[in-house]
Amino acid sequence: MQLGKQLGQVAGRDLSNDSAQRVGVALHRTLGMSYGMAASLLVGRGVRPPWAGLVMGIAAFALVDEGTSISTFSDYLMESHMRGVVGHSTYGLAAGLLLSLVERSWGAAEKAFAGRHRKPGYEAKVPAAGVP
Repeated sequence: MQLGKQLGQVAGRDLSNDSAQRVGVALHRTLGMSYGMAASLLVGRGVRPPWAGLVMGIAAFALVDEGTSISTFSDYLMESHMRGVVGHSTYGLAAGLLLSLVERSWGAAEKAFAGRHRKPGYEAKVPAAGVP
């Protein structure tokens, strides 16, 4: 809810608690998907999936939970900060494990279907540049 309130203030609006909660949840989910995509990019660059997920989970905690609450850092109990570390790390590891499964099954599918998606002798007809 805090993030929703802050975004409302940036936009020059005073959001109700309910509206701020909805904005915060929508942003949190959007960021979560973005961190999952970033972890996938790291895997594509050769980082092992569990590590890529963990790095993104920790980055999510540092940027969103701690980065957006610097001015109110001491207002929260240490347990709240630790819950954020555990929650985001768990998210990151889960995302990394899912990426491992996807990577493994994608590799198996590539091997199983290598060359089978085209008919023998089929050549894709791509028009030359400038030809309609």
